[in-house]
Amino acid sequence: ARRVVGLLGTHRENILDMQLLQQRIASCACDLTAMAAVISKLDALLRQPDHSAQTRRDLMVGKSFCRHAAQRVERNLHEMLINDDRQTLELAQALLDEK
Repeated sequence: ARRVVGLLGTHRENILDMQLLQQRIASCACDLTAMAAVISKLDALLRQPDHSAQTRRDLMVGKSFCRHAAQRVERNLHEMLINDDRQTLELAQALLDEK
């Protein structure tokens, strides 16, 4: 949240045209929402009195998903500040100019 507020303060209205940045913010929001749902499910599984082999597998899968999602969030947060967006946009513009 702090990173997004900082970016909004820095870019103001121009952020509406910064689709690569918006994509990173949206990806973070999706991953955080999915992680919340998975954690809720894992919490419900852990509250059950018996832990079957299926429950243990579900816990492993859920933890793995959350680890990977957290890594994606970290990467997207990092890339909000350090990225190659300028080169990507320059390439896109060059390709559009050829047409």
